[in-house]
Amino acid sequence: MNQQQINLFFDDLKLSWNKQNEETIKAGKHVMEKMLKREDLKKYLTNQSDNLAKGIELYRDSEFGFILLAYSETKGLYRMPHNHGNGWVIYSVVDGIIEMGTYALIGDMNLIKKEKHQVQIGSSEVYFPGDIHDTQCVSDSVIILRLTSCDLKEEEKQGRIKKFQKPCSLKT
Repeated sequence: MNQQQINLFFDDLKLSWNKQNEETIKAGKHVMEKMLKREDLKKYLTNQSDNLAKGIELYRDSEFGFILLAYSETKGLYRMPHNHGNGWVIYSVVDGIIEMGTYALIGDMNLIKKEKHQVQIGSSEVYFPGDIHDTQCVSDSVIILRLTSCDLKEEEKQGRIKKFQKPCSLKT
């Protein structure tokens, strides 16, 4: 796999692009699933392991704004509950296992954990704008592709991303 091959995966997504349209998100998930089936994807990413820990931007669409990022995490790394503001995100696992939880917001900042599940090699999870979730690497390491509908740094700069500091218990 190389950069030119990565770019080709996104031609179909550009054809169906409409930032918040459900069909666009389905097309994005389809692109991610096709990428995960590539035998050479894991090798391509592990050859960049030094940069993978910091995150590698594999694709940025200047016209439509979506971004594909690859990154790795190590066992036990926990990301507190958060959302992605007005952006949607698709997490896809290339290698390893990550546990993801979803939350319901009660009032301004109180959360109830609705569910948690493990996302394994070859699987993807979609989170829509405002969806609150957390992540934790449960294998020795994990390699993740993250496709976002927009630049999350800009969402954070504009104050639309919400981060929650308190761990929450599972709803009973």
